[in-house]
Amino acid sequence: MFLILIAPFLVCILMGYGSYLEFDLSTIAIIILAFIIYYYACYYQNREIYIFEEIKKYKISFKTIYVKNFIEKQGFRYLGGKKPNKFDRVLLQSSGFFNLSQISYLDDAIKGEKFGTKFKFFEVFMCKDGNFNFGGVFFVADFSKEINSQTTIISKKIINFKSYNILMDNALFNDKFKVFSDNPINAMYILTPLFLEKIANLTKNFGDNIKINFKNSKIYIHIEGKYDHFEPDIYKSAITNNPAKNILDEINALLDIVEVLVLNSKIYKV
Repeated sequence: MFLILIAPFLVCILMGYGSYLEFDLSTIAIIILAFIIYYYACYYQNREIYIFEEIKKYKISFKTIYVKNFIEKQGFRYLGGKKPNKFDRVLLQSSGFFNLSQISYLDDAIKGEKFGTKFKFFEVFMCKDGNFNFGGVFFVADFSKEINSQTTIISKKIINFKSYNILMDNALFNDKFKVFSDNPINAMYILTPLFLEKIANLTKNFGDNIKINFKNSKIYIHIEGKYDHFEPDIYKSAITNNPAKNILDEINALLDIVEVLVLNSKIYKV
């Protein structure tokens, strides 16, 4: 910034005393041009930094004020960003989806209860080889009954090698997902036609890169992706394109699955 301020004065000095310094006109012109280019380069660099910082402030304010209020009006708690604590790490490890050594940060954490079922929802950010990457959406919910089996659903976009898997009575579902279980009968009780329909709805919100694991008394859902679902689009109006509502729609799509499973657990011991 200091060099930018003194650049015009240096140009005047060169023009006034160029002859004493034995500079010809072409040399002076080159020096003046260099200072002009340098000046504008510094100006635009600082302008970009300023704009970047303002955008960052806007996103933080949007999340901590608007999104937080919107989510909490639904009866849920918005915890924002945080380092994973030991309880978070236990959940992430139990899911079987993550390498804990690479998890560095959790963002847009939400917790609450619906249909008598507690849940947590957050975005995972990974650090590998010094690079931070978006690790996808993670959702976990409890059940009042123990699931006496382990059942896993994995998108064929993630794993598509030939293997023994359970075929469901839904051709569209079978085209997109593979199902594995150590107890196929229990898996059939869990994966009812209505449940498979809710999974299909989930792909409309998040895409096909979905992994679901049923273990003990929990359902774990990991949705891979390349972008932060909760970031407001600075090129769109927050009024006409409500990001907070989009977030709630995504959470409700996940909670719809929980509702189906809660209903199932009241009928069957799975």
